[in-house]
Amino acid sequence: MGVGGQGLSWWWPFATPPPPPPPPPPPPPPPPYALAVAMSAMLAAAALIGVELWNPLPPHFVFGLQSCWQAYNECLAKRPRLTSAITSSLLSALANRIGTGELSMFTAHFAVWGVIVSLCSSTWVSLLRALFEGRRSRVLVVEKVVVDQLVSVPFFTFLFPVVHGLLQGVEPAVIYEKLYATFAQSCCKAWRFWTPVAVCSYSLVPPQMTVVFFSAAGFVWNIFLTLMHSLKSA
Repeated sequence: MGVGGQGLSWWWPFATPPPPPPPPPPPPPPPPYALAVAMSAMLAAAALIGVELWNPLPPHFVFGLQSCWQAYNECLAKRPRLTSAITSSLLSALANRIGTGELSMFTAHFAVWGVIVSLCSSTWVSLLRALFEGRRSRVLVVEKVVVDQLVSVPFFTFLFPVVHGLLQGVEPAVIYEKLYATFAQSCCKAWRFWTPVAVCSYSLVPPQMTVVFFSAAGFVWNIFLTLMHSLKSA
């Protein structure tokens, strides 16, 4: 009888229907560094090949993105230093936001750091062009990369803790001790990242996009710096 009752309950109109199966769990969100790599790769690739990368997107998005990209290039041509500084500042702040997962005063410090890096980079790239203008050599790219890395990496490795230390109100003596203890190691880490970036920049990137390309690469580098700072603080 129990078996018969169980067999009839499925069609009885007053019987309670079985509960629906639970929905599958949503896929986990991509890690923050995946977004960072994707955005910086798009900017860097666009700077490398000089074309837009919007083809896989719907047409109305393509039109909007192409219009924004065209307007950005016009601003870059008219006011290269100001446009590059704003780009670098926003990318630096976004990198810190992704690296820490929150907005803080340190995010504003990274925005200021982005402006300083862009202005210094623009000046340095102009000096480097003037230094190698008219020079013909089969290893011209190698010469540019060597000179660039021997000057820019130690300079920015020195400047980063100084700027951030002063913005945070750290005593100069403490900044000096940190530089003395970590300068050589920090330069070696920076060379591993920035040397391939410099090779791509001076061999493939159009001259007007050099600073933007460095800003896109700096987006990833600033996330790395933020994560390292967070790990040390923890």
